[in-house]
Amino acid sequence: MSKEKISFRPIEVNDCKTISNLLAELAAMTGLEGKVTSTPEDLKAAAFSPHPLIHGVIAEMGEEAVGISLFYPQYSSWRGEAGIHVLDLFVKKQLHGCGLGRGLIKYTAKMATDYWGANFITMDVDVFNESAQAFYQKIGFEVNSANKNMIAYTTNF
Repeated sequence: MSKEKISFRPIEVNDCKTISNLLAELAAMTGLEGKVTSTPEDLKAAAFSPHPLIHGVIAEMGEEAVGISLFYPQYSSWRGEAGIHVLDLFVKKQLHGCGLGRGLIKYTAKMATDYWGANFITMDVDVFNESAQAFYQKIGFEVNSANKNMIAYTTNF
């Protein structure tokens, strides 16, 4: 890959196929091939409906997409502040260590601050992805040992 300038921008509707491909690369890189079941149409519906469920940033080197950040707004009732939760942050492996991940976080944080006045960022990091954990801690994230992530794959209670 050449040393072209990297640019960041909000995702657009025509990026959904590219985002889907990058998510598949992320899954493969973390040993979770086949776990991504969302389609470009799912992403389009989530990001570009009248009430979007996700927002995103795409990083490009020339015409090539080389990274993404997908996130949504959240609110802390205890802190009384808006924030965001980053769902996915991905940088192509050959560009690790080039500042691209930090750039994506920085652009994502700026977008969230401009949109909602966000004051914090949360994310879940795979327990086996020690390099990602080290990266996030290096740029200022802390492990939140006070919470345990819980999930229910149903809304039928």
